[in-house]
Amino acid sequence: KVVHAMPAGARPKKYADIDIRTNDLVLMVNAKPLRSAEVFRKLYDAAAPGDTITLGIRRGEQLHLAPFVKMDPKDMPKDRKIIMKKRD
Repeated sequence: KVVHAMPAGARPKKYADIDIRTNDLVLMVNAKPLRSAEVFRKLYDAAAPGDTITLGIRRGEQLHLAPFVKMDPKDMPKDRKIIMKKRD
């Protein structure tokens, strides 16, 4: 299950149109059934940067495919974290 999908406007431009949303259920990766997050990680890691990865997704009662090109890790955006503290 997709716990959090970045809003399209916050993604790198070439990934803005990928049709994936929070709460989507990922059923397949490159036509292989997905049974766990560990299997997802193995299939994702096996793909080379530039390879197309296609997710089979269920959203409610609808099924669809969400293809995207695996980004080279060196081109990925840097993590940005915001830490908030309660004022005394």
